[in-house]
Amino acid sequence: MAKYLTHQEANEAGFSFTHREDESRFVLTKDEKVLGFARYTADSNQNIDFDSTFVDPKLRESGLAGLLVQTAVGSDIVKNRNVKASCWFVEGILSKHPEYLAEGAIF
Repeated sequence: MAKYLTHQEANEAGFSFTHREDESRFVLTKDEKVLGFARYTADSNQNIDFDSTFVDPKLRESGLAGLLVQTAVGSDIVKNRNVKASCWFVEGILSKHPEYLAEGAIF
């Protein structure tokens, strides 16, 4: 399995990271097939909770899950919000890399 360290490497291999606001999740896709997601719940009090992350088991250890979370927590929807990570994977990444958070977000 290839290891992807940057979004550019993943994009060049055909992977995409997109926000599906109507589904309250960020998705990892390739050839239009959803291969992973980072789900969240947001409220009107400027809180957002990333509560679940999943990536196809065949892609684990590829770095794609980390890039997916980085996309999610750095997105505009996170700006100026209080961020909670009920998901252990998101919590682990933010504990090591708080710089991934969007501008004004607090973890």
